[in-house]
Amino acid sequence: MTTIIKIRRDTASNWTDENPVLALGEPGYETDTYNLKVGDGSTDWANLPYVENPGNINFANTAGTVTTAAQPNITSVGTLHSYRDWET
Repeated sequence: MTTIIKIRRDTASNWTDENPVLALGEPGYETDTYNLKVGDGSTDWANLPYVENPGNINFANTAGTVTTAAQPNITSVGTLHSYRDWET
């Protein structure tokens, strides 16, 4: 059985316009800047820091799969916004 995990993703401007509060541990990815934030359950998008050195993670490819060029060394919490690809 295959399990697909989707990461919330959108452009930086759309994240800024929506300014969501991501759930605790929920990642958000900017498809145009390749930046990543991770929610804390209370801080809005604009005030979450970016994850430092996400290890060349690319969530934006057309197949919707995650590819990495290196192991991430995540040392901080950040956030990212995208609603268009988040469907149930």
